[in-house]
Amino acid sequence: MILSHGPASLQPMNAVETEANDRLRQSSKPELSCVKCTFQRGILTLIGAVSDSQTRQIAQDLITDIRGILIIDNQLITVGPTTQYVKS
Repeated sequence: MILSHGPASLQPMNAVETEANDRLRQSSKPELSCVKCTFQRGILTLIGAVSDSQTRQIAQDLITDIRGILIIDNQLITVGPTTQYVKS
């Protein structure tokens, strides 16, 4: 997903990662606390596994408006509801 936040709105790398991780951990979906975020050169990557495509989209929606993110690379995989989620 490509976002329209321009270069003038870039935040320090750690601030973007921290905000993204905080939003996912505060979500009503406990499995999102196991999602890992990395941020480099305006690209925020979501890594991990979730139970369904709706949860995958929720993760992306939670971070879409964070300043400094130019592109969201959603690499979350959907594995079904019976999997236990482990923090990495």
